[in-house]
Amino acid sequence: MNSRGNYAVAGMLALGLAMASFAWWWNLGRGSQCVQFWGPQAAKSIRVTPHVVVYELAPRVSVDSAAETLKFGSESLAILRQKEITGLRGLIHARNSLLEDASFRWESPPPATPHWQYALQWTAGRDSVTVLFALDAPCVAQAETQKTVVLTDFAAQAWRKVLPRYLDEEVLPAPHVP
Repeated sequence: MNSRGNYAVAGMLALGLAMASFAWWWNLGRGSQCVQFWGPQAAKSIRVTPHVVVYELAPRVSVDSAAETLKFGSESLAILRQKEITGLRGLIHARNSLLEDASFRWESPPPATPHWQYALQWTAGRDSVTVLFALDAPCVAQAETQKTVVLTDFAAQAWRKVLPRYLDEEVLPAPHVP
């Protein structure tokens, strides 16, 4: 009788290990193109860096030389508004969408001259990752590498709702977890 119990426990452990391996493999495959696009270090920053700022950007034609700017290649984009959103509820979902292959149309060529409207910037020490959003195009770009990719319609629609809200919503401190 005792040996049947041992077999049952061993079977449950083997099943658990098999399921965990499958889950790891499945999740690894969901973001492989994103990691390639962003780069491993930038993808890690997007996933875990705690300090996040959202920017509303001005069209290129209205960039005032005295205004604070964000650089994208040779372009200087005026910053109209900025806000730290580190403790904002739901930010984890935004991070995940930028790291899931299903959020992008990898086969579609990005527009030649997108109109950058918003940016999210993750900063840890002197390292930062800046993602620009052109929601009328719709596409995103990494400012540091100047690589651009097209968003899916679903992802673009979600970002159109979320980014303006990030600038207007009150940011509550993140809950303390002991």
